[in-house]
Amino acid sequence: MKKGLLILSSLFVFLLLGPIIVIADIAPGDGVETQGIVSTTSISCVGTVTKDDVISWRASNEFLDANLDLYPNIPGEPYYDPNLPFLAENWIKSDEPPLKYPGEIQMVSVYTETTEAKNGYTEYSKTMNVDTAGKKIGLSNVQTHRNVQFTGIPESEGRITSSEEHVIDLVGLNVMKATNILCPFSEPFEIPTCTPPFCSIVRAGSDIDMTTVSFVSDASSRTVSEGDNFQNTPVPGIADVPVNLHYDISATGLSPGSYAEGRVLAYMDVHSQEGSSDCALPNVAAELVYNEQSVADGRVNAFNKIMDYTSGILRI
Repeated sequence: MKKGLLILSSLFVFLLLGPIIVIADIAPGDGVETQGIVSTTSISCVGTVTKDDVISWRASNEFLDANLDLYPNIPGEPYYDPNLPFLAENWIKSDEPPLKYPGEIQMVSVYTETTEAKNGYTEYSKTMNVDTAGKKIGLSNVQTHRNVQFTGIPESEGRITSSEEHVIDLVGLNVMKATNILCPFSEPFEIPTCTPPFCSIVRAGSDIDMTTVSFVSDASSRTVSEGDNFQNTPVPGIADVPVNLHYDISATGLSPGSYAEGRVLAYMDVHSQEGSSDCALPNVAAELVYNEQSVADGRVNAFNKIMDYTSGILRI
């Protein structure tokens, strides 16, 4: 029996450019209003099946696309408003970027799936859960699970193509330790008292192009923690809860001893930057780059891939 061609490609770079605490992401807090989305899909079809999903979610511990600064209403000051009482709160809006200093944190979470099964027998099931509330260790804000079986009709050139990707992007400025660490052993008042600025983007996913296959995939992430937002001094979520992204996929034949036929690919890309531990220095002090790709092309007896990214001041 001809076996599938397996190609592995990876790149790992770790640069230390100065004194650091740790390469760590801090998630924004969830605020007072949260949303939840639950979706379940089940399809059994002979013919054509299409499925498209897009989730795009942004959050900040301050404001998105704007900075607001509070000035007391005093005659002679640059933002004095004669229509407001003396010393009244006068909020002034400015454009973003840059992020508001100090302490603004923003995150972006994006999930996409595009699946098209043509001229074949398709069994498709999927569950999706999205919850914008802050999550504790072991729980996720975005979570999806797919289970798909497909057999193409040869004389009709039956084929299934499916692309799935989950991306998280987190960025933040210096944050006072005392405002975002619960653990009493973190010594929040020692100098330096800041967690450094950070910027990271992580993507993981898969592509399938096959005539016969049974595959299962899971994607999940935690990008928001429990915390109050929109204060005069923005307060991030609790940094004790690390940011996480998980992706796994398994592809086999339709029955024991059989094979899937076609091409399956899975990948993860990470680019993370961390500033100096000194509160006053925004310079990059550490950089982590990781690129990985695995491909099986041909008659695939088994393809299994599990990938996890975790970043935080405390990792469990």
